[in-house]
Amino acid sequence: MLAQAKNEILGCGDFLPVNRLAQHLSVPAEILTPALVEWGVGNRIFSIEHQGCSLFPCYAFSTQAGLSPYPELKEIISILSPTKGSWSMAFWFFSPNGMLGGKRPRDLVSTDAVHVILAAQDEVDGIIHG
Repeated sequence: MLAQAKNEILGCGDFLPVNRLAQHLSVPAEILTPALVEWGVGNRIFSIEHQGCSLFPCYAFSTQAGLSPYPELKEIISILSPTKGSWSMAFWFFSPNGMLGGKRPRDLVSTDAVHVILAAQDEVDGIIHG
């Protein structure tokens, strides 16, 4: 089941190596590479590893807003990272979410980040008994 989920993530086109992400964003890879390192250290972006290559989520960027991940992504990653590794985070962004009306967090991070933040917090909090 895990292998199938990884194949779905890898096959959907959401995650790109640096050179393809640079093409997608219309910037030189030489400029993007150090920025990705800095953003990764600052929890502004995450990546998954596949066959020795780091792959980055293209949904984290607007092709209209310049070279920077959506600012709200930092809070989402900060919420999820204590309990989820990079692959688990990728699965979470890819999966339909009940808190988001069955939509996937990756589809709403650019338009409704506040609700994605709330869904991330709900994911971490789990079931709370009163």
